[in-house]
Amino acid sequence: MTATSLMLKTVRGCNLACSYCYTADSALPHVEIMDVGLATDIIAQQMALVAGKSAVSFGWQGGEPTLAGLPFFEQIVAAEARYAPDGTVISNDLQTNGVLIDDSFADFLATYKFLVGLSLDGPRHLQDAARKDKAGRGSFGRTMAAFERLALRGVDVNALCVVGPHNIKSAPEVLGFFAAQGFTHVQLVPAMGFGCNEPSAYPKYLVSASQYGGFLCELLQAWMSLREPRPCVQVIDDALRASSGQAPAICTHANTCDAGLVIDTNGDVYPCDFYQSALACLGNLHERPLLEMWQSARLPDFASRKGQLPAACRACSWLCLCRGGCPRNRPSDSAPDALCEAYGSFYGKMDEMGLLKG
Repeated sequence: MTATSLMLKTVRGCNLACSYCYTADSALPHVEIMDVGLATDIIAQQMALVAGKSAVSFGWQGGEPTLAGLPFFEQIVAAEARYAPDGTVISNDLQTNGVLIDDSFADFLATYKFLVGLSLDGPRHLQDAARKDKAGRGSFGRTMAAFERLALRGVDVNALCVVGPHNIKSAPEVLGFFAAQGFTHVQLVPAMGFGCNEPSAYPKYLVSASQYGGFLCELLQAWMSLREPRPCVQVIDDALRASSGQAPAICTHANTCDAGLVIDTNGDVYPCDFYQSALACLGNLHERPLLEMWQSARLPDFASRKGQLPAACRACSWLCLCRGGCPRNRPSDSAPDALCEAYGSFYGKMDEMGLLKG
């Protein structure tokens, strides 16, 4: 199995202390940054593996990846240019809170056409309720300053909005804010009450499935009331795509779990961002080459878990849209995704509004 997508956990550590962090990076005593030599070697190996293919993508995440510093990323794009086979289209995306994006960083991201995911939970009073720095100061002003710098330079910016107790009752306000600010794409993530390094922990969220379903339904109604062009909200877009027979963009509602590999700061490799544990680790790049990770027999086994559906999922009329959700979210092998009720309410509302085909 060889794919063209890698996610690199560039930094372990964060300059914020968000109330719902699922990595607990803000609690680390010091920041751990991926060695640029390791990152360069990963790029070289991946480029060799994609020879003959047309595209390759790298996702840079954390923690907060900008803590690695601008010189780190300057060396990254230099390595990509050095090792890329002729004709390869290189895509980079950066998930960030934006706090450290100054004019120089914004210039760089514009020059190399990075797609930037900006962590933003709505207007100031909602953002600052949950996304504070370690001194207790809200991050809204700094995050929005980053958005303005990036927008001024024509950088594509998507909003990543965590839905938690701080904004669960504010769906229309959240969407209205993003639309008014000019965001064209919004991804919603329900706040998790378990960590990415706890794959066997019960999938408890900080909002209930009923609450999240209500949020999605209210957001959908608000979305329909907006004038064109509306922001693309991923959960809405994926449902529309699935009802038209197209593949959804997010792995949660895809047929298989094979979005790519996740590489931790120390070189450990995992099949998924939500399975960062010793049991799921495919190996370490200081000891084994990247090709062996892609060819691991454990990857197809992991991908096949998506299709091992509980009886309730197999009998559900929304299976064609939900595709069983995320295996990580199943409380047991016989239970559906913990957010099943939310998805059912949301799809039912879409169907009631005549948005679904078939």
